[in-house]
Amino acid sequence: MADPIKPAAPAAIVQTAPVTMPAFTKEQEAYIQQLVIQTALSVQQSLAAANTGPKRTNHNTKEQCIVCRQVKAACKGEHTKMVVYPTKYPEYGTYFTGVKINDVVYYSFNENYNIEVPTACVSTIINVINAFEQNEKTVKMGRNKTHNSGSIGKHGKGFTKAEAAWR
Repeated sequence: MADPIKPAAPAAIVQTAPVTMPAFTKEQEAYIQQLVIQTALSVQQSLAAANTGPKRTNHNTKEQCIVCRQVKAACKGEHTKMVVYPTKYPEYGTYFTGVKINDVVYYSFNENYNIEVPTACVSTIINVINAFEQNEKTVKMGRNKTHNSGSIGKHGKGFTKAEAAWR
């Protein structure tokens, strides 16, 4: 069986002599008061100078639309349902990461899933998706370098220009 816990003895209170302020002359007291006033004024002036700079507005403090998560002034409450996913070549959808506008990512989970986007951004989203699909198509198919050195006809008549291009 454990020993019962015993309460601690009360701490002894130590009596000390009261602290007395050193005696200053009237000139010393006036000088100290002037120093305190000057310090307080300089602190007040530096705080006032720090607060007079240009006010910065944080876009996070502006009201945000609950439908599209953009600032309400940007979307103006106008939204359109659309698919934000490669629809022309849905096989490239596994590599699609969505369209990011003002740190908001718009992304449909497949080619049949409609989401709300700001109406003002519809053409931008379509252009990004088209560029993505075209780029994926180009990368998947690869490119070949061709070179046509041209030709000259009989007796030096007629010629075709030399070409070098990526196709």
